[in-house]
Amino acid sequence: MKPLTPLELDALEARLQHPIPTAYRELLTHTGAGEHGDVQVYHPLEIEEAYQYHFEEPEELFNTYFPFGCNQRSQEIWPGPVNTIFRVAKALAGVPI
Repeated sequence: MKPLTPLELDALEARLQHPIPTAYRELLTHTGAGEHGDVQVYHPLEIEEAYQYHFEEPEELFNTYFPFGCNQRSQEIWPGPVNTIFRVAKALAGVPI
């Protein structure tokens, strides 16, 4: 995983035409998007592409609850309450949860 810079995230927000949630933004700046062992953190464009047609307003997808990643082994998709994002970030960083 390659961490995304604040400038890259700003460009993504401009392309998406809505803000990326703060906790998800922090995760992307620390770990980046992609696979890390069994864990996959989705890139914002992957989320939008896969789920945008399920929402009347695209920015709703990036509100408090959205699918931001998954565990490939268990096939568990992580919906994005803020505490879940931080739990995953800690796991990726090797910090006990």
